[in-house]
Amino acid sequence: MKITFESMLDNAVDFFNESLNCYEHQKYKYAIINLWAGILLLFKCKLYQKEPCLIVANYDDCLSADLNFTLPEAENLKKTVDYKQIEDRFKKLDLESDIYKKYKQLGVFTNIQRMRNTVEHCMNTFSRQDMETLYSETVPFIIEYMHEDLGLKPYDYLQDWDSFLAIKNITDTWQEYVERFLDENISGDPHSLDSTPTCDCPNCQSTAVLVDGILHCENCGWETEDFYFCSECGELISDGDFNYMSSSGEDDDFGRMCSTCFDNLINKD
Repeated sequence: MKITFESMLDNAVDFFNESLNCYEHQKYKYAIINLWAGILLLFKCKLYQKEPCLIVANYDDCLSADLNFTLPEAENLKKTVDYKQIEDRFKKLDLESDIYKKYKQLGVFTNIQRMRNTVEHCMNTFSRQDMETLYSETVPFIIEYMHEDLGLKPYDYLQDWDSFLAIKNITDTWQEYVERFLDENISGDPHSLDSTPTCDCPNCQSTAVLVDGILHCENCGWETEDFYFCSECGELISDGDFNYMSSSGEDDDFGRMCSTCFDNLINKD
């Protein structure tokens, strides 16, 4: 047998499905372990795309890695990279995408590693609410990473997750992506994720996303139904980021402008 991109991806999806199956049966210890194993395999898929032997841990072995192995012993299967080695190779090879950096900065990977280490070495003390928070952090990452970094259509691989849509944060993210991938009346190709309206969160300056008529920040939880689209550039603006002119009775002439377009207007020669 041979390690391939497809074999690692299939296993990642299997781990995700098993994680959610354990979650449903309140086996949170195994839900956490399987979830992290699946995420690590997605990272290895990225390394494999760059160069297959990069998934091998030892650099000397990596240069002459044979990714073929025989069952049941698999004695010639080299040890593969752990997360620290993945981090190092992502950095050295410039594989740290915006998606990866965003969720790393939010502490998502640190949090799930901490939870995994806790259940591996200590008593399992996590609650259903803890798990829902964990999924609300990791599921959006999994979907975005599969689409943006691996060039995949997440819905093709994660169809069995429908029974877990009771978790609100997962529901919102999932429905948004499903609609984009399945809306063939508009285009036969998946919509670009960049077309999702976003703006800066006024509380934490992270990215707030417009989903189902609500502007929501995943980072701090801020949300509002009060938002506008700039009459000049069409960008999404939250309530409070439009100029004085738009609220002084002159909206009919200029509409609501973002602060950048308003500055350009008043500074125009």
